[in-house]
Amino acid sequence: METTPGGGKVATEKVVDLVPLQSVANEGAIRLVIVSEPPDGGVQARRVGIDTDLRDGMRRPLVRVARRLAQAEQMPFDMGFEPRPDQVSVMPISDIAAHALLSSVLDIDAVPDLGESEDLPPNPVMYALVVDSKGVRATFLRKSGQFQLAKRRRLVGLLDRAQMKAYSGAVYTFDGQVDAVLFDDHLVVVNPAPFKDLFSDAAAIQAQFDQDVKTLNAQLPIANLKAFEDVCSKNPRMMTKLSRAMKRPYFPKLTLADLEDLIQRKGLDPGLVDPKGNLVFDGDIQRRWTILKMLDDDYLESKMTSSDYEVNSKIAL
Repeated sequence: METTPGGGKVATEKVVDLVPLQSVANEGAIRLVIVSEPPDGGVQARRVGIDTDLRDGMRRPLVRVARRLAQAEQMPFDMGFEPRPDQVSVMPISDIAAHALLSSVLDIDAVPDLGESEDLPPNPVMYALVVDSKGVRATFLRKSGQFQLAKRRRLVGLLDRAQMKAYSGAVYTFDGQVDAVLFDDHLVVVNPAPFKDLFSDAAAIQAQFDQDVKTLNAQLPIANLKAFEDVCSKNPRMMTKLSRAMKRPYFPKLTLADLEDLIQRKGLDPGLVDPKGNLVFDGDIQRRWTILKMLDDDYLESKMTSSDYEVNSKIAL
């Protein structure tokens, strides 16, 4: 790997060969696992049977994803990495294999089948399409989102040949999107935001966040550092924004004086800096993003970067 002037990593070769993924997606047997996080804690997974029509419908988007991944540029996973459409992030499965959600689908043969009279465990958060072909396996992961449209005991009508029919079961939808793929001992991140929602508490990702916090605090000390860590570590978007700020080319030269100037010019709360010259984190839901926004230069015409920026972007004008 090479590094950019801003400290980001640049891929010089493919980490994992994803070309065979296309034949697996096109020819393999598909099995469905639904993973839930019940309100009383823990993770529960169930294998669920799927009929031929649903299986065929699921296969088509998997083939499209596999084709795209075979051609994509591979980059090492990083919370602050902003991939282009032709890029994906890659990490060894071993980095997060211990995460409860991931470990629940690694051995599909150990996952219990959903009984005919059994409901899915409550709060489904992810489903996995496990595809096997000639001894090769690929697992396609998707955050549930609006996966469950209607629950049992609600009145549901299905329109069939101009007639609405009552249906008493739960209704689920599959949008054809994929957030990550497990293949050849690697995890390929396709859609970073939902992937981070699912796995940002994995030890390897939290370790990256911890390092970002240490780097920040060494350069720009935060008086109430633990409060900052506690709030950010539970919010994947805040973790991402911090990591992204650390990689901005201006960050190594960013000083407290730059931030104080920004606070004054933009009319921000002067209490963001205490008398000892430390930043002060405000955990209020309306103000908790302020320090991160300053670090990531969300405010226009910033002197600390000597650049003008397009609103909501980091594209220099």
